[in-house]
Amino acid sequence: MYRISSSDFKKGYSFEEYLNNTAINKDVFKKYYNRNLLAGFNKEKEKAEQLIELLKQGPGCKMLAIVEDWCPDAYFTLGFWVRLVEYLEWEIQIFKRDSGPDMIAHFLKDGKAKSIPVYAFYTGNLEPLFWFSGRHTAGVQWKKERLQEKDYDDLPPREKVLFRRALAAYYEESLFEATAIDLLEKLKNSLNL
Repeated sequence: MYRISSSDFKKGYSFEEYLNNTAINKDVFKKYYNRNLLAGFNKEKEKAEQLIELLKQGPGCKMLAIVEDWCPDAYFTLGFWVRLVEYLEWEIQIFKRDSGPDMIAHFLKDGKAKSIPVYAFYTGNLEPLFWFSGRHTAGVQWKKERLQEKDYDDLPPREKVLFRRALAAYYEESLFEATAIDLLEKLKNSLNL
């Protein structure tokens, strides 16, 4: 995992700065940020609460996020991570993928894909813990089943709208929860809590 310097880490945006530099979906980012920290946890709310409280007792960490305002996986999840970092009194820096090619080059999925969002976790003194990028495996499978052999970019505009609506509903139903629980557990294990 990329060992980032303190000076490079600080080159990112705060959430407010990121929103001020966002052209689209600003309202969606705000919506998910303004929710209760445990909103979106439907089946495993108690587990999420326990994991979050364990993290609160652990050492302080830092988080790096690489996102873009057009990415549904970013705007459905970034708000939670920002809220969590605030609650835990950690630090987060947000980078844009498309205007920051140097940063995304360190987090290529399978060594080649510029998948976002990237969520990278570090100790308080920036020792690497782990990172995640792209869509959760449950979401990847859902997309395959939904699109079958089609590519999203080749869909007619109306079908793209329907796909995005279905994806939003799937995030609300279970994909957000699956993604967050998996990453919270990884974080707990990385910190030996």
